[in-house]
Amino acid sequence: MIPAIDFLNHHATDFQVEWQLDVPGDCVSLMAVAAISVGEQVFATYGDRSNDDFYLFYGFVPSRNMSDDVELFATSAEAVEWYSALILEEQMPALSLDDKSLSNHNLEIACVGALKAAEDEQSCMEAKEREVELQEGGWLHGKRASETTLRALRGGMVDERLMALLEHFHISGVGLLSPLKAIQRRCTELLNNFDTSAEADAEALSEGGEDMTNSTALIMRYRLAKKVVIMTLIEICEGEIQEDIL
Repeated sequence: MIPAIDFLNHHATDFQVEWQLDVPGDCVSLMAVAAISVGEQVFATYGDRSNDDFYLFYGFVPSRNMSDDVELFATSAEAVEWYSALILEEQMPALSLDDKSLSNHNLEIACVGALKAAEDEQSCMEAKEREVELQEGGWLHGKRASETTLRALRGGMVDERLMALLEHFHISGVGLLSPLKAIQRRCTELLNNFDTSAEADAEALSEGGEDMTNSTALIMRYRLAKKVVIMTLIEICEGEIQEDIL
């Protein structure tokens, strides 16, 4: 907590000031980056962070946060297990016994290769992060991407480790789903796991009422925002799939 500066509210784009920590001077500088009128409320930006951070550490959820994300899988191993389960459930039943035996063998090889692809990407991410740290002369701000679960941003960026393992499955020939279709499939599953729809949440928030407490409204805004991220990813994947077809 920084006295006085903590009074500044957050705005992702239309902020007028930025703060900078001067370690040698043991002080904080507040600099204007846009014109400020007399009596105008001054905003700063709390940085590009997910709604998880805003909800847990700041007690609010931005109305439109392009840096919000959603967890697709906790680990690479979970993603491999999910993909292989799809193959066993949807493709194997139609095969003969001999073909099933061969396919099981190929699937085991593909799973090992997919995990290796994710591990290689993990090493690349860690190397890039160390390089940035050396250039900036310190630690990266916030959690490193290589230390997070496999997530996707609202804007369509998907974790590179996940993309690497899905691409390996695709080129190995054991799975019918392309990486985009696999992500679309996973997002649809996550969306269906919610007890309520995005439309129902939006309607409940719009109606409000005395019975809805601030904490309940905050939780509903957080949940709705996650659904928006998932639905946006589904739309982006569908758009890119259609472009590939054309």
